Formats: sequence, structure tokens, C-alpha cells
Amino acid sequence: MRVYLAGNMHTDWRERVASQVTGCELLWPQKVPSRNGSEKGNADVFFPRDVVLLRSADLVFCCIETEGRNIGTAAEVGMAYAWGKPVILVNLCPDVHGFKFLEKASTTVCYSLEEGLETLKFLAIPSPGAGALPNLSR
Repeated sequence: MRVYLAGNMHTDWRERVASQVTGCELLWPQKVPSRNGSEKGNADVFFPRDVVLLRSADLVFCCIETEGRNIGTAAEVGMAYAWGKPVILVNLCPDVHGFKFLEKASTTVCYSLEEGLETLKFLAIPSPGAGALPNLSR
């Protein structure tokens, strides 16, 4: 299963997910090696990568950690919703009213990274005789 990791690029939550989830190909744009180091935060580079990786993903795992720096994350969740991709949203800021919009666009909402990881691990377990992830979209 290909899982796109959407969320803040400035903390280590993706590495925490990668260290605890096996059997999935984890996708995120900043994981792609930089050509010259000048790509950090460059929307001209990251937006096209986002679109390509999101389109190729089976599922989106999204982590909202702080009030700020979430406009790109909102765009990623919106694209996933529009393309019918299931979204596991980990909302670590449940009191921020603006994130309720993202919750509505998500298939599953969790309020801790551990809960989100358990959900992802459950979905990543292949069923006997099953091939691809079933279509969980609305």
C-alpha cells in the first residue's frame, strides 16, 4: 500500500511513522533528494511533487500538530478528498475550529499520533487472498 504523509514539514512526525509502520511505501515530497539544497520550502518544487505523489497514493495519512503552517496540508487533504482517496487525519489541535473542515474531508479522525498509527497499521494488514487496499472512499 502506498501512503502519502501530509502535514507539517518542520517536525519529525514522519520519521516516527516510518519507524513504526512496515509493509507500506511511505511517500512525502521532501523525502525526494534535493538537487542542490535550494529546494527547502520551494512551492515550485514541492507542489508538483505533492500532486504526483498524492495521485499515486492509496491512502493519505495526515498529521496536524500546530495552528500555523497548515495551508499546504489543507490543500493536500482537499485534493485527496476530491480524488476519492481515504484520509486518516491525526488532529493534535482539536480545539482549533478551522480544522473541523479538514475533519469533514477525512475518512477517519484520530486525536493522537498513536491512535492514527494503530489505524494505519490495521488498514495495512493484507487480508488473506486480498490484493490491493479496498476502496474506502465515500
